Amino acid sequence: MSNLILPKQATTMHESRTLKGGSLAMMTGIICLAYGTFAFTGAGWGPLLPPLSTQLQLPLDQVGLLVVAWSFGYIPGALTGGNFLDRSGPRFVLALATFLMTIGVGALFLFLTFHVNVLIGLICFSGVIGAGGGMVDSTGNGLISTLYKKKSATALNLFTQLYPLSSMIIALIDGLLLLWFHGDARPPLLVTFSMGIVTLLATIFMPTHLPKEETEEIVEALELPLPRASLWKRLQALLTIQAPVALGIFLVAGVITIVRTWAATYLHVIYGQDINVAATWSGIMLGLSVVAGLLISLIIGRLGAWRMSLISMSASILGLLLLLCFSSQTMALISLTIAIIGLTPLAASFLSLGNERSQGNVGSVMGLLFFSIGISNTIYNWIFSFLFNRVGPSWGIVFCIVALTGGIVAALTLRPQAR
Repeated sequence: MSNLILPKQATTMHESRTLKGGSLAMMTGIICLAYGTFAFTGAGWGPLLPPLSTQLQLPLDQVGLLVVAWSFGYIPGALTGGNFLDRSGPRFVLALATFLMTIGVGALFLFLTFHVNVLIGLICFSGVIGAGGGMVDSTGNGLISTLYKKKSATALNLFTQLYPLSSMIIALIDGLLLLWFHGDARPPLLVTFSMGIVTLLATIFMPTHLPKEETEEIVEALELPLPRASLWKRLQALLTIQAPVALGIFLVAGVITIVRTWAATYLHVIYGQDINVAATWSGIMLGLSVVAGLLISLIIGRLGAWRMSLISMSASILGLLLLLCFSSQTMALISLTIAIIGLTPLAASFLSLGNERSQGNVGSVMGLLFFSIGISNTIYNWIFSFLFNRVGPSWGIVFCIVALTGGIVAALTLRPQAR
């Protein structure tokens, strides 16, 4: 009798493992799709700012407020996204986040179609897009670090490469569409809107809740009974451990967004490049950063997140210094490429440091860290926009260098203890 049962049990166990692997691949694919949509909405601003300024008949500094509004909306989105992940599950939070992004992009498309240049309305819908993006950012990184917890540093670094990869794709798409449609910003917005629809449909196949064993590990890592603990008590517990990491990521996160978002506009304004050409160059630089990021994924496990963060910030400062010291267009392209490649593993490195200090919990931890990222993006985008348009572009670069220097100081306090 036992000889007949054991093979059946073994077969059942094998099928269970296969099903789990298939579910893991499906979840990862949907998370990556949602994250790519978020990247499209975030990185797509750079090439579109000048065309939006022309079509809406608004000054460039006012159109730049849309990026600030996106960053401002990102803040509550990042914080609530982690909380929703813990309490409502991945399907609900990803569907809600994608819905917000899609509705916001669709509204901007309608504004352009019907020639409505009401700035407050544009700002509000840009904030809605940012809120959805913040939810996807915190939820996606939280899910990836949970699903691949044994190799979280490598997994997070690979996952965050989706942002520059998607940025490269949207920059190339925007450049081509702006060229073909003579500077009309609606076709690029329509591409992002379509991707949002596809992502929204894909979330139907996400599980309503995390696997039981994963949920138990999250609760144990939080050291709090999740359903009974108030949000404030959970934040207090997390802040005790995560405050140094949150400070470090606050100092550098805004610089990552600024360099990626404003690269095309910088080349257009400073060197007089046609915006279509500038967007294409921006896409090429982001493509090189993706290749570098994939190579970095092979060595980050050996170097460690802490060393990688220091190398990343040092390389970025070098690139920005070269940008200030040389005035030729060729050197500007080289300098920006160095800076963008240097910034590529920075976010993943700080997130890995946060994971190491919190012993792998997700949800609220990622929400807290991405809340810091959102505040950084909002403040930095406003400061850089003001310096770039009102004081001088070089002062915006100096601001980024100072912020990265502060990030190095903060990272030095996070040096892992020798085991």
